[in-house]
Amino acid sequence: MIDEILSGTNSADRRQVAESVLDALVSAGAVGLLSTHDSALAALAEISRLRGRNFHMGSENPDDPLDFDYRLKPGTVRHTNALAISRMMGIPAMSDSLQR
Repeated sequence: MIDEILSGTNSADRRQVAESVLDALVSAGAVGLLSTHDSALAALAEISRLRGRNFHMGSENPDDPLDFDYRLKPGTVRHTNALAISRMMGIPAMSDSLQR
């Protein structure tokens, strides 16, 4: 299991090296999980030789983005929670202030 592979590196390098690492692992017969919030890395599942599939876990409650049901669902998450969490903390997003 790999969580947030190469976090802290620039996104272009991260995507390329993550693909190479996964390719090497799959070629060696590895089976496992990659956890990420990075949509560019989620796209790696579409590369047939990597034999990946995306699953996500998230809140379906727009009023409480931390209300997870802890159930894996197929595909990538369809909504984000960072802006809602920011608002819960009393920190409006820049887009909120632009709309005023």
